[in-house]
Amino acid sequence: MDMWSKTYFLKTLKIKIMNQYSKRREFLRVIGGGGITSWLAPNYVIGAKPSSALSRSGVLLEASSFAKTGGWKIDTQHYLQMGGNYLLAHGMGKPVEDAETTINLPSAGKWNVWVRNRDWCKGDWESPGRFEVMVEGKPLEVTFGQADESWHWQSGGSVEIAKAGKTKVSLRDLTGFDGRCDAIYFTQESDPQLPGDDLKELSDWKDEVSGRSKEKVEELTFDLVIVGGGISGCGAALAARSQGMKVALIQDRP
Repeated sequence: MDMWSKTYFLKTLKIKIMNQYSKRREFLRVIGGGGITSWLAPNYVIGAKPSSALSRSGVLLEASSFAKTGGWKIDTQHYLQMGGNYLLAHGMGKPVEDAETTINLPSAGKWNVWVRNRDWCKGDWESPGRFEVMVEGKPLEVTFGQADESWHWQSGGSVEIAKAGKTKVSLRDLTGFDGRCDAIYFTQESDPQLPGDDLKELSDWKDEVSGRSKEKVEELTFDLVIVGGGISGCGAALAARSQGMKVALIQDRP
């Protein structure tokens, strides 16, 4: 199979990525004039809305959306199993640089913090993937990455926010041995109902709380669409772009 076998030459092609037809999150990479840029379809998870019993009044911070990842890396290898990416502190035994970002909390006062994480190497030893979550430079009262080997929501206690608006959040690696963080949820509920391991429920809940489910589907037009971002697909996209074509490369993971 040559590298053009997965391509479709069309004079114009309108792409509509609709919720009811998409069975998993799809990333659309567009070959632009200044190089390769990416566009993420905002409505990309099919299915019913999250259970009405789940909490959705808080502020969700997905770890992969940190403005500065520092020494943490965005891990994509379990994307289909988790419904998203997470941050990984792979420092070969040396703690990596902090990941940092800011979030907007709508009001001052007490906020309870929940962190979705896991202990990737559970055993009769000190867990290797330990890390801290820091809010405005102060660590939460809990050290994460040592409670449960499966992905889970863990309470980090509460923080007092003096003023509504931008609040700094950081991830601090303590070991350099692959600490893992998926998401952080800020809520003023004392006992929030958070999604479990069901991938569809978790993805739908994240979309609703983050506001992605309310965003409109964007329609784009291309000269060439390539399905599959392997070596052949990428080579075809670059070759077509060099000939002046407007190209879209569709890949099912970042």
